Amino acid sequence: MFQSSAAIVIHRPTSEVFRFATNLSNIPLWVSGAQVRLLSTGPFGDGTQFEETLMRFGRTLTSIVEVKNYQVDEGFDFQTITAPFPIVSAIGGLHFAATADGTQVTLSHRVRLVPWLRPLEPLLRRLNQAQSQRAVQAMKTSFEG
Repeated sequence: MFQSSAAIVIHRPTSEVFRFATNLSNIPLWVSGAQVRLLSTGPFGDGTQFEETLMRFGRTLTSIVEVKNYQVDEGFDFQTITAPFPIVSAIGGLHFAATADGTQVTLSHRVRLVPWLRPLEPLLRRLNQAQSQRAVQAMKTSFEG
């Protein structure tokens, strides 16, 4: 299993950053190359499912993701239901905390690979860490330019 986490402070109120992050049409603004399609009905929250397609490593990768543990202005977790490569589980979180300067956003991932892919964990952790850092930086740029 590998874990990664990236955090950044955005100089905006927590409620504003949370609304931005939970609007699925904004994901392509902060996740490079993402295309998102809502699969469930109703407002964003526990049980929301969406399809996320990314270009990574020269390939198109499509996953189905489900939102869990949704708490307004605090964050949510997400679990990959189907993945484009063999994993045992992939769980992440996007969490928000008010600071004196605005909102700290933390994006985290925990991925458990099938045994034959485990030798690649160090490389995949570094790649995931870098992608997460770029995502939170892009979210900040969306607000602050």
